[in-house]
Amino acid sequence: MPPAQNKRNEPSRADRPRLPRSRPCRRAQVSARRQPRLRLNLAINEYLSEMQARRSVRAADRLGWLLCDFRQSRPRVYLQAITRRDLMLYMAELRERGLADRTIFNRISALATFLRSFGIDGLLSRRDLPRYTEKFVDAYNEVEIARLLQAGDKRSRTVFGFFLGTGCREQEVAYMTWGDVDLDQKIVRITAKPHWGWRPKDCEERCVPIPAWLAGALKQMKQNAGDSSLLFPNRLRQPEGHFLGKLKALTLRAGLNCGHCVNKKGHSCKDKPVCSRWSLHKFRRTFASWHHDSGISARTLQAWLGHSSLDTTLRYLKVADLQSEKIRSQVDRTFAAAMVMAESD
Repeated sequence: MPPAQNKRNEPSRADRPRLPRSRPCRRAQVSARRQPRLRLNLAINEYLSEMQARRSVRAADRLGWLLCDFRQSRPRVYLQAITRRDLMLYMAELRERGLADRTIFNRISALATFLRSFGIDGLLSRRDLPRYTEKFVDAYNEVEIARLLQAGDKRSRTVFGFFLGTGCREQEVAYMTWGDVDLDQKIVRITAKPHWGWRPKDCEERCVPIPAWLAGALKQMKQNAGDSSLLFPNRLRQPEGHFLGKLKALTLRAGLNCGHCVNKKGHSCKDKPVCSRWSLHKFRRTFASWHHDSGISARTLQAWLGHSSLDTTLRYLKVADLQSEKIRSQVDRTFAAAMVMAESD
């Protein structure tokens, strides 16, 4: 029968020609297995060199400290030997040291960015990272600022008045020079300082208008500035690095500490300069909220503050909305009828 004839003529399995395997796939797998491993210390040095070129020396130093801390905690010779378990154990160690969840999140995120730059991704999922509570963005009020400035000498009033009147970050104030200040136009410029190895955040220079009272204080200070190009140099004519410590000491002397803060060493802000309510970054939020309350738009404030995202600026302005007279009157009106009825009874 024809079907039987076809079956007898069909070649056996042994006689069938074998198709060649996909050579490109095999070569790709072999090349992946033979890819030379990179030593962890060399990877760290390469990454830090890139950070110095793209960001700043100080940012590279912070990353260098973090990467070295991880390497000491989880010693690995090769970069490719780092596993998910290493990152999870490092997170557990940071928690045992007493670090806050937000700090742990930032450090692990920085490590993940480092690994991703060398093609190592997916070791951790979003669920592996610690969850933290987003803190409410607060600002100083007029009474606190007045008492702070009254307690300081002329230099302290100018320094912290500069933080308040410009909204500058700590490093921006530290590297501010007299060449950045236009006292006639009442403008300060945040510019890169290559000779100091410093550049603004996100590498964006900007201009900020300053109030007349701050321009007047700077004019008086300039008369006794000496030969330093920096606005607020330290005793060695170098950029000041202790603004925060001086602020804490001033708030203690002014009696502005809350009296409830206790730091990790057990020191209370009742008699030590450790009150957490006072920070340099809070001046930026005060700058934004006061300007917004005076009618300055959020987009304009974004440019003055040097924010890359408008969302960050809007977070700064939440406290301004809560403290505005318009909001207060609306809140009072909401409950006015009920309170009138309650009092009439």
